[in-house]
Amino acid sequence: MSFSLTGASSVATDTAGIILMDQGLIHMVQLFDLADKFNNNMNTGFAMILVPAAMGVVGVILFGFGVVSTVWLNISGLGLGVFTAMTPLMMDWYDCQMKPKFRTPDPICRYIIKI
Repeated sequence: MSFSLTGASSVATDTAGIILMDQGLIHMVQLFDLADKFNNNMNTGFAMILVPAAMGVVGVILFGFGVVSTVWLNISGLGLGVFTAMTPLMMDWYDCQMKPKFRTPDPICRYIIKI
């Protein structure tokens, strides 16, 4: 992972994967929290796709599943994977809807509520 600050040289800014816009490292904690959440979501999504596929393979070998049963298992894994991928957006939308009105909302809430 490479990151750069706003005032850095143009080469450093062009090659950086992440550019921090406020001249400091204060947002690195949020960045690492976001990376951990992303990693957990990717692992969960992988498991949601892998488990039905493995069940299909085991079902074909041990229980004589046909093509239709195996395809339905794989489609259910695809649906679970899509649901897992959408979960962070749904949780952010729920958090933005449940915030008290007297607090200043997070900047992300302005974009999520419009969806």
